[in-house]
Amino acid sequence: MDLGQRHKTRKTAGTAMRRIARGIGVMRRARSGSLSVEMALAVTFLLVLAVGSYDFGRFAMAKASLSSASRAGAIYGIQDLSTSTDAAGIAQAARVDAGDGALSVSSRQVCICAAGGEVPCGGACGDGLPAPVYVEVTVQDTLDFMFSYPGVPQSISLSSTNQLRYR
Repeated sequence: MDLGQRHKTRKTAGTAMRRIARGIGVMRRARSGSLSVEMALAVTFLLVLAVGSYDFGRFAMAKASLSSASRAGAIYGIQDLSTSTDAAGIAQAARVDAGDGALSVSSRQVCICAAGGEVPCGGACGDGLPAPVYVEVTVQDTLDFMFSYPGVPQSISLSSTNQLRYR
């Protein structure tokens, strides 16, 4: 390779490097696509946040509905001493309140003394007074999330218990 050929190769390599450097500089200064990229990232983040908020809002609404349903069942049960043991009627009242016929409803009549502690119903407490009668209603349901979230199971079991005193 002669001296003229070597000089020509060096000159071509230097020119190519300058062109690449100039192209990178132009791309660094160009702002035309950066707004689109930022907007795409922001919209994606906000969409994930909105869907997550919707799912957890459904969780809060379901919990409130179960609490209301268990209270409705307990209110039905304390109407009368005979309704305090009417498990079918209590369950029906809870399901109607929740608007969901598939809820799992359990109820029981329990007698609790003021000193604390359950006694058989119809019995007397330590102070000689008859034990007050309570109706305890527990409502259970399962909530399925729309999407799966890291660290959160796909479905959550919810329950609510209310205990009201009969007279």
